[in-house]
Amino acid sequence: MGVSHWEPEQRPGVPVSNRWYASVYFKEKTIAAGNGWKVVVEAPIRPLVEEISQQTMVLFEVIIALIVTVIGLSRVHAARYSLSVRQLVDVTRQLPERCSSGEEVVWPHSMSREMSGLIANFQVMAAAIHRDIKEMEHLNESLEQRVAERTQELREAIQFSEQVIQSAQEGIAVHDLELHYLAWNPFMETLSGITADRVLGRHPAEIFPHLIETGTIARLESVAAGGPPTSMDIQFRDAVSGKTKWVSELSAPLCNSKGVIIGAITTVRDISNRKRMEELARCALDNAIGANNTMKRLLRVIAHEFRTPLGLLTGCTDILDRYWDRLTPEKRSEQNGHIRRAARQLSKLLESVVAFNHLGTETPVERPLADIGGLCRTIAAEAEINWGAGRPLPFP
Repeated sequence: MGVSHWEPEQRPGVPVSNRWYASVYFKEKTIAAGNGWKVVVEAPIRPLVEEISQQTMVLFEVIIALIVTVIGLSRVHAARYSLSVRQLVDVTRQLPERCSSGEEVVWPHSMSREMSGLIANFQVMAAAIHRDIKEMEHLNESLEQRVAERTQELREAIQFSEQVIQSAQEGIAVHDLELHYLAWNPFMETLSGITADRVLGRHPAEIFPHLIETGTIARLESVAAGGPPTSMDIQFRDAVSGKTKWVSELSAPLCNSKGVIIGAITTVRDISNRKRMEELARCALDNAIGANNTMKRLLRVIAHEFRTPLGLLTGCTDILDRYWDRLTPEKRSEQNGHIRRAARQLSKLLESVVAFNHLGTETPVERPLADIGGLCRTIAAEAEINWGAGRPLPFP
C-alpha cells in the first residue's frame, strides 16, 4: 500500500487551513500474512508547514530589505540626476546670449551615462551656436560694403539695360489720344522706308491704309482708351524695295508720371526671317511626311516581295521532307533548283534594298535591267509549287 493522506472531518467554523495543518501522512505495511499484524507509520503535516513558513518569512524579509535598499539607492540616484538636470537647465538658460557675449560656460558633471550624453549634445550645440554667431558677426561687419557693391552692380545693370534697349533693333512709335504720331524712331524708318517727317502729326490711316483692314487702327483706339495691351503679326509691302515683310506689333497704353493715359506706344519687330523659317519648316515637315509615307509603302512592297521566295523555300523544303523517298532524282533536283532560284531571288531583293539605300550617295550602285519574262515565269512556278504543297499563296 502506498502513502495516504488523512484529514480531520469538516466541522462548522473550522477553516480548511486548520484541517490541513491537522492532517497526517501515513503508510501501512503487513508484518505477517497469517496473523494480520500491520505496522502504521504516521507523519504530521504541521512541522513541515511551519518549517516552510519560517523559510518563506526569511526570504520575504530578505526581499523587503533588498526593496528598501533599491528604493534608497534610487532616491539617491534620482537626487543626483535631478541635481544634474537643474544644473544643466541653469547653464543652458539664455545659452545664445552667453555664447555671443563670450562668457565661459561651466558644464555640470554626471555619473549617469544618459545625462553625460545629453550634456555632451548640449556642448556640441553650444559650439555650433558660437560658431554661427561668429560667422554672423563677420557677415554683419561686411554687410555695408556688400550692400554698396550690390547697389553699384544694380546701377551698372540698369545702365546696361538702358543701353541694350536704346541699341535694340526694334521700331518704336508713339501716338496721342487721337492716334496722331508723336514719335517715329530710326528703326521704324528703316523698316517701313518712310521718314519721320512724313509721319509725325498724321493719322496712321493716312499713311498705311491697310491698317484699317488688319484691325490695327481699332486696336490702337482700344489701347488709347485704356484697354489691355494687344499684339498682332502684320504683313505689308515695303514702299522702297517693294518686298513683302512681316512684323510683330505690340501696342500698350502710354501713361504719364501720374498714371493718366496720354496715348499709346507701339513697338514693332521685324519677323520676316522667322516667318520665312516657319514656311521652310512647314515645307520640310510636309516633305518628311511624304517621304515617311513613301517609305511605308516601300516597306510593304519589300515585305510582299520577300514573302514570295520565302514561301517557295518553305514549300520546296516541305515537299523534300515529306516525299523524299517517293521523289525521283530528277524531281529532287527540280526542287533543289527551285530552292536555289528562291535564294537567288532573295539575294537580288537584298541587293535592291542596298541599292535603294545608296540612292543619293556619291557612289551610286548600278543594277542590270530586270528580266520581266523570267520574273513572271519564276512567280508562276512558285505559285504552282506552293499550291501543290497545300500551302496558302503568300499574298499580302
